[in-house]
Amino acid sequence: MTLKALLSASNYPQLELSLLNAYPETASQISAIKQVYKKLLELPIHQSSMEIKIAAQTAHTLSLEVYGLDEGQELDLSFAPWTDWLSAKIHPDTLQQYDDYSIIIHCLLNMCSHGFDEEEIASAWHSYNKAQIFQPTVTSPSNSQ
Repeated sequence: MTLKALLSASNYPQLELSLLNAYPETASQISAIKQVYKKLLELPIHQSSMEIKIAAQTAHTLSLEVYGLDEGQELDLSFAPWTDWLSAKIHPDTLQQYDDYSIIIHCLLNMCSHGFDEEEIASAWHSYNKAQIFQPTVTSPSNSQ
């Protein structure tokens, strides 16, 4: 099952209720999240070998990590195009461990971690890359006299 299939089968009012119950601090972002949800329902999907997996970061925390798996490689999807997210299949372990709304919520939160539209996310990606490329180099003082 793809993320797009999960979204298409979901009911937004139930999704919003689940989101606010799990993460009440997202209340100020709910209208932006609703717009993202509507946009995602309109986007097409493509053939993909990627899977989305959700797992606890450690055995002793409630914090969950969302990542992609493709050919055995773990991928940070937070900057990925939304069609890549939608086209990815949900990993079987994730489908067994989490209900559909939990999967959607955690994917949405990760998808929107850098903005609420793809232009904003692309801008954040470019800023991130620019910051990585242009890190100042620290040079030690010369000992020559």
